[in-house]
Amino acid sequence: MVEKSEKDFPRVASHDEKHYQGAPDGSSIIEGSEGVTEYELATLRHVADRLPYTSWLVVICEFAERWSYYGTTNIYNNYIQFKLPPGSRNGSVPKALRDGNIVAGALGQGQQKSFALRTFNSFWVYCTPFVGGILADTLWGRYKTIMIFSIVCLIGHIILTASATPASLEHGSTALGLLALSIVVMGLGAGSIKANVSPMIAEQYTGKLRKETLPSGEVVIKSPAVTIQSMYLWFYAAVNFGSCGAISASFLARDNGYWAAFLVPTCIFAIVPVVLLIGKKNYVMTPPRGSVLLE
Repeated sequence: MVEKSEKDFPRVASHDEKHYQGAPDGSSIIEGSEGVTEYELATLRHVADRLPYTSWLVVICEFAERWSYYGTTNIYNNYIQFKLPPGSRNGSVPKALRDGNIVAGALGQGQQKSFALRTFNSFWVYCTPFVGGILADTLWGRYKTIMIFSIVCLIGHIILTASATPASLEHGSTALGLLALSIVVMGLGAGSIKANVSPMIAEQYTGKLRKETLPSGEVVIKSPAVTIQSMYLWFYAAVNFGSCGAISASFLARDNGYWAAFLVPTCIFAIVPVVLLIGKKNYVMTPPRGSVLLE
């Protein structure tokens, strides 16, 4: 068997080398850049550019939306399945009973109905992104779509909180109906937002490939590709931090009742339309260009 060395295999060109082909000595200026040559692109270190503040606003929106989502759906099971603890009007567990097997509950609908409602919620929030995506691509654009459906989602949160008040829990069928309505409304809002918020954050960066000299004297490439990567690292960090809402919600329900456990995510979600309004004049907004799903 004949062994082959590295010289026997042709070198595969990188993406940048394939995309930018100019003078053999690498002195050609890369089209669309701010004076960066092919040689500099290949030899200088690539670093992320400074993120525009509008991208940070989108990160805040994503954090608030995810906190509110996980902070509500995480406690649906106990809220629907178990009855009110002895002596409780809001679902909280009295201090004297917290060392036992008593858990926070409210509607007392049993495991089957709890599973059915939670499964529908998961199914629904995976369907509604099609609605938000199509409306953004054909009619409203991403910013307006997120703004409208953030109001829709906030209304759903308010309905959910109302379903868990002591007055509602005294009438189980009313509370269950409000819960079902809130799941539909919140799912429509959350899914439509989700379809648009991740592409919107990438649109906020409009910088070009350029060189910059650091205080240390090193010349680096400010790379749009690396900047977008950094942007999405922060974006998904916000998603992970937002999932912590699931932890706080369980303790809020046990100690203060379900109306309080649902009220906190509602207040946090109320940040979303406010943050969207703050940056309205500065967001990069892509106009509707048509939906590939309808073409």
